[in-house]
Amino acid sequence: MWFEKNATIKDYVKYIFKRRGIKIGYDTGIPNQSFLKTYFSRYNNLYANIRLRVNDLIYYSLYNKDINIRFLNPLSKYDIIVFEKNFSKKAYLIASKYKNMGKKIIFDVNVNYFDSKSNYIKKQQRKGVLNFIKMTDMIITTTEYIKNYIVDNKIFSKVEYIPEIISDHFFNVKKKHYDKNNINLLYVGYAVKAIQLEIIKKEIESLNKRYGLKLILISEKPPKLNIKVPKTFIKYNQYNLPMDITKGDIFVAPRDLTESYNLGHSITKIGYPMAVGLPVVASPIPSYLKSPALICYNHENWYENLEKLINDCALRSKLGNEGINYCKKNFSKNIIMAKYIETFKKTLSRD
Repeated sequence: MWFEKNATIKDYVKYIFKRRGIKIGYDTGIPNQSFLKTYFSRYNNLYANIRLRVNDLIYYSLYNKDINIRFLNPLSKYDIIVFEKNFSKKAYLIASKYKNMGKKIIFDVNVNYFDSKSNYIKKQQRKGVLNFIKMTDMIITTTEYIKNYIVDNKIFSKVEYIPEIISDHFFNVKKKHYDKNNINLLYVGYAVKAIQLEIIKKEIESLNKRYGLKLILISEKPPKLNIKVPKTFIKYNQYNLPMDITKGDIFVAPRDLTESYNLGHSITKIGYPMAVGLPVVASPIPSYLKSPALICYNHENWYENLEKLINDCALRSKLGNEGINYCKKNFSKNIIMAKYIETFKKTLSRD
């Protein structure tokens, strides 16, 4: 994912002249989207879903003979057009044009816009999505939860679950755990969402008084938190993220699951720290349940699991190694790209 630094002239030439493979155009809804432009200057500032589910796919497809992925260009020809979390009126018109030309349409989404109970999903958004998918041949989701929600509620039958790729660069960095005082708890994410940490405010403050803790916050700006514990802020930078994550000892991921929107979150939030060897303590989000994360269903679970990890270096190391193996097995580049290729071929083969 560090293409801005690691890309070669050969990569750029390959992008410009590659012709082989199923031709796939991605529409993100962002005007004048250019892979080469983001390659050089904008990658680190893109929305996470575009980095992970478009730019990275384009890069990884450069040397794959089966697929040829591009940002959508009206002057180019495609076999499949993928609308990445884009269901605007303009997107509908574009999709209609290609549909009438006999092209396949895929809607890729990382949010459960279909959930009428969520306070975060506006009625107009849900209405727009339901209208857009009428012309869709396939829906791709980031989680099994969203896939099952769509299928079980008979909203759409052709749905595939493809999680996000965890880049090899995360696996090239490994956290070394030591017996130490003053354990560092780690949060990574948007500043506005860091408020979720206050769900475990009492647990953090109580453990801090007993053992001495520090909270490291990796975000685009310093989060405003009412938690009485020493804090360190690190500005989010996608290129430096693996090394920055290793400054923590335990990754914490609490979520308010009374809001159904949060049930659809992907594994990536805890996948990054697991990939570099951090143990994870988290709320029971469906995508987390099969992972080595220590899952907390109540406040007692949070206190007990955090205290256990604070006092047991061997356990931190053990869970860290299990997390690395889990992520390599399920979310590495070759695993996920194979899922995309299979899905694109399946979409083309359907009438």
